Amino acid sequence: MKLHIGDEFSPLKKVVVCYGTSIPKVNDYQPTDPQEIKWGWKKWDNEKLIEQQYNFFQKLKQYQVELIDLNTKPSLTWQMYTRDIGFVIDDTFYYAAKRTLAARNGEIDLLLKAINLNPNQIVGLPGKIEGGDVLINNSTALVGISNRTNQEAIDKLSKYVKVKPIYLGDSVMHLDTVLTLLPKQYALVCLDLLSPEDKTFLEKKIPSYSSNDQRTKATRNQRFYRQHQNYFC
Repeated sequence: MKLHIGDEFSPLKKVVVCYGTSIPKVNDYQPTDPQEIKWGWKKWDNEKLIEQQYNFFQKLKQYQVELIDLNTKPSLTWQMYTRDIGFVIDDTFYYAAKRTLAARNGEIDLLLKAINLNPNQIVGLPGKIEGGDVLINNSTALVGISNRTNQEAIDKLSKYVKVKPIYLGDSVMHLDTVLTLLPKQYALVCLDLLSPEDKTFLEKKIPSYSSNDQRTKATRNQRFYRQHQNYFC
């Protein structure tokens, strides 16, 4: 399979998807992840989840996006979060050789079988890293350091691509929940949840262009639209 991802917003041509048929019923769910135990979680409706996934996948097809459906496995309860399993930078697929959460070990085997890559297209990283902590722009990776991604994996990844670590602490699950790179040199940023150093870095790299939307200003985390022209040195 030919791979190429150089940013977060170019037209999508092919994507791996997985229905959440293995997600447990909310009333039967007993969390083991320390983050979930500490911060809690929102209840979900299994039937509505599948319905929404189906509608979204159909919309992707309407835009001529090719879907690669993963075979679901009942023991892999969180398999539908395919972005966490691995990520692509340029023409290489990266993944954590060993996942932190035991419930997610085994996901990579089904994914690699589905996408059928050549060995020289695949890099297994030591430590822990999930795709939700990796954002790409011009072949540079912003990588969140979180409970799901650590410095060991980032150090190894930096041997292949240019990397800028962003410290998230233990209150943010993934970088893509606080930073979204958009087309036309814009970004959606939740600065209040970043460290002072990373906040300064982003404010310097993204010329100030704040949203005037009153609903945006009223949110607790003060989300801003800012240009990210010349984002990376």
